[in-house]
Amino acid sequence: MKLLITGGDGMLARAVASALASEVSIRLVDIEFTLPPPVGVSTSVGDIRQPEFAREVVQDRDAVLHLAPIAVPNGDELNKLEYATRGTYVLFNEAVEAGIRHFITGSSLDLFDSFPAQWAIDEDWRPQPRPVIEHLCPWLSELSAYEMLRFQAARGVCLRFGHLITTEAAEALSYDPLWLHINDAVQGVKCALKAVENTEWRGWHTYHITPAGNFAQLRLRNAGRIGYEPVHDFRAQYEASPKVIAEPRRWQDIVGAQEPIPSRNIHKVVVFGAGGPVAAVAYEELSSSFQLRLTDVIPIGDITSYNGRQSKEAPLPRLLPPPHEFGVVDVCDAEQVDAACKGMDSIVNCTVVRPDLEKAFRVNTIGAYNVVKSAVKHKIRRVVHTGPMLFNMDREGGDRFEYDTPGNVPPRPGRNLYAHSKYLGQEICKVFATYYGLEIPALYYCQFLNADSTTQSINFSVTWTDSARAIRRAIELPTLPSPFEPTLIQADMPHGMISNAHAKQLLGWQPRDDYEVRWQDNEYEG
Repeated sequence: MKLLITGGDGMLARAVASALASEVSIRLVDIEFTLPPPVGVSTSVGDIRQPEFAREVVQDRDAVLHLAPIAVPNGDELNKLEYATRGTYVLFNEAVEAGIRHFITGSSLDLFDSFPAQWAIDEDWRPQPRPVIEHLCPWLSELSAYEMLRFQAARGVCLRFGHLITTEAAEALSYDPLWLHINDAVQGVKCALKAVENTEWRGWHTYHITPAGNFAQLRLRNAGRIGYEPVHDFRAQYEASPKVIAEPRRWQDIVGAQEPIPSRNIHKVVVFGAGGPVAAVAYEELSSSFQLRLTDVIPIGDITSYNGRQSKEAPLPRLLPPPHEFGVVDVCDAEQVDAACKGMDSIVNCTVVRPDLEKAFRVNTIGAYNVVKSAVKHKIRRVVHTGPMLFNMDREGGDRFEYDTPGNVPPRPGRNLYAHSKYLGQEICKVFATYYGLEIPALYYCQFLNADSTTQSINFSVTWTDSARAIRRAIELPTLPSPFEPTLIQADMPHGMISNAHAKQLLGWQPRDDYEVRWQDNEYEG
């Protein structure tokens, strides 16, 4: 086997390379190396976010061990988040194109650290990441890797590791219930490599690589199926540690909002991406009821003056009189987003970038992070998120030809850049909403048309004006049934593919334009 290992300067990557160097051809990859590589191991220095570099390092490899999400380089939190998200997308995309079919992704058992130790948690449990970079990087990378491989002829494993430690270090430190001996972690990787080499093994599998014994916060469950047998249990350190009896809590409180933000009356609304057509028609709808702060990366007056329509029928923004405000804000800039949210009661995020790799992740993923983080700082509970319909963006693997699909169907972005970067931004919103008890209605669209349009519509269209009414309802709703509520916004259609019933129930919204004239066959002569 010829193995590529990302996060190559990290503790686990080096340990795996040392253990396998005599049996496997290994290439370690990282932005920099602080120590010489193990004997017999090659290194490549570069950034996996760059397609040219990723394409180079996956050549002649049979398998990928992706440890970068748990060994992100130093830097600010936005750089770390981008490295874990865009880096995973680019690396896996290039690896799939190069014909690699064996993948192992490293993640973290920290994603379960809010659950009590007495809970019998196994790999079927959904993680509960906190809205911190240390959780978001491995969690979003997991999701990205899964989507990149979901419909490929590949074998994928996600290994969630505890806090790596050596025997000597454990003897000198206070007991940590998430400790994992480095040698057990290496054994877990070896077992996963054997599993993905099995020609009868298919699909995606997740395993918790835990210590031995019954002292850790998470104990061994399903990883034994691939032959994993941990040795180190840290019993001595556990018995020497002080025991703290936690006050009993209802499980509903443990999985619910931990630092809930209260609701407030909504008078002032900030809109990001206000120069685009979705926001332009929305703020016309909102302007009579709310005081608006309208922002875009380009001055909105400039968009209007040079007639910068996104499409032939797309509406143009116009300048509104005071008390409405206009500002230039780059959603990728955390400080600018923070300043725009100050003093506001609600947020509408209509920002989007489609075909450009770097900008798509910075706007659709990092931008979403900046928005919800600022919402928390300014105690803004209601955030309206917008994006594309994600259930069929990757045609080879989406639910494109299903029927009776609900409007809040789980996303299937696959390898589509636009959908994938928006999907990760959506998940960031969901993590923040869950932890802080935010109220985030996420409205998803496919195609927009004017009510009198002669353009051929597709089966998931909505008029610009109906989309604006949906955004109004998303702001005005007194409450939501759950912190994060995704729903498709589309006109009433008779095709029976995907339903807008959830949008009607959630928002109390009814589309007024049904496009009936455009799904009639005008050439029918019977």
